[in-house]
Amino acid sequence: MAGDGTFYQRPSTGKCYFIYNTGEKDAKGRYVQKWVDLDTTDVEEAKNRIKLIRAELVQKGHYNPPSKDTFGGWLDFWLNEIKRPNSKKGEPLKPTTYDDYEYIIRFHIKPKLGQYQLRRITPELLQSFYNQKRKEKKLGFKKDEKGNRLPSEKPLSARTIQKIQMVVRASLNKAVAMKKIPESPDLYVDRVSYHRPNVKFLVTEQVADFLEKIRDDQWYPVYVTAFGTGARLGEIAALRWNDIDFRRSQIKIDESVTTVKTHAEDGPKQRLNWGTTKTTASERIVPAPDDVIDVLKQWRTQQKEWYLARGKNKIDSEDFIFLWEDGHLARPEYLSKHFHKLTEKHGYTGITFHKQRHSFATMLLENGEEIKTIQELLGHDSSEITTDTYTHVAEELKQRARSRLTGFTKRKINQAQ
Repeated sequence: MAGDGTFYQRPSTGKCYFIYNTGEKDAKGRYVQKWVDLDTTDVEEAKNRIKLIRAELVQKGHYNPPSKDTFGGWLDFWLNEIKRPNSKKGEPLKPTTYDDYEYIIRFHIKPKLGQYQLRRITPELLQSFYNQKRKEKKLGFKKDEKGNRLPSEKPLSARTIQKIQMVVRASLNKAVAMKKIPESPDLYVDRVSYHRPNVKFLVTEQVADFLEKIRDDQWYPVYVTAFGTGARLGEIAALRWNDIDFRRSQIKIDESVTTVKTHAEDGPKQRLNWGTTKTTASERIVPAPDDVIDVLKQWRTQQKEWYLARGKNKIDSEDFIFLWEDGHLARPEYLSKHFHKLTEKHGYTGITFHKQRHSFATMLLENGEEIKTIQELLGHDSSEITTDTYTHVAEELKQRARSRLTGFTKRKINQAQ
């Protein structure tokens, strides 16, 4: 009967085994027995493992012994042979995502858990690992009263620990699916909760004020384009002149450039990575306001002067839009840092470049635009993402509308008098 078997402990070594009949017969008609090395000398631990083996025999009719691979080796296989070629969206992992995973595995998980056999990863071990990560500190910087950057230590963020848990969980779930282990120990571990902080961004009046204050900045056209289209930083940096339809006032977005950090042993390195947009839905045509079109026309005129100074007669349609005077591409990380300096300089602290997408969406919501349209313009995969992100903005607009109506009966009475 499935699940039947015998416990045996070898007297000479104390090692424990489970012996069971497979139900199959050999060439001589004898039932085939299988010995399972329980990999322990502790009788109670052995009996607990036998319970799991018997349960699998009853459920499946056969038993697959757990893998002897190390967790570190399995993580490398999972990342490079499973995750990298084919993400959950059916596309290869983006280089930035791959580097993020690789960094988490190499610097956070493998130093503590990589040497353990995959089958030796227990809930207790994982829980202890996550508890240590909560106490761990990393080197950072803080500014003193004069604005000088000083080194300081700060704990890992809940978001970082959540990413570590996500990688561990996904890799162990795949190990279960590929029958490397019977079940995932991560099922019994407490999750680290992460609550997205309230988004801080410029509202309509602040956008106008900020853009007016930076009108003379060289990269003013970049930031006008960002606020006017809601495009991501990498999408804007990758724009070419043939992406702009001046006649129809449209911008085609189908390419992106990102700065990839490679975490080498001798320190972080940076390289530019060219590719498609973040997702298939991110490939889109965005109607550009007249403000954006006018600024781009002026920028094109400026660029022609730079081209002539370098001995080039005309701008090719394939040329990138946002270049330095010497013809080099304005790198995304520079445009982001420069934006941060400008916002800090003009009193808008804590605003990052990516937050201009929130400003763009808010301006559309204020003008009564539908969530579905905003989703398409932002390049979100689904309207759920847009709704989840901007529900609080919509509620705030409703409250603002309510406050405008407060006292409307009195205003009518006063007008009648």
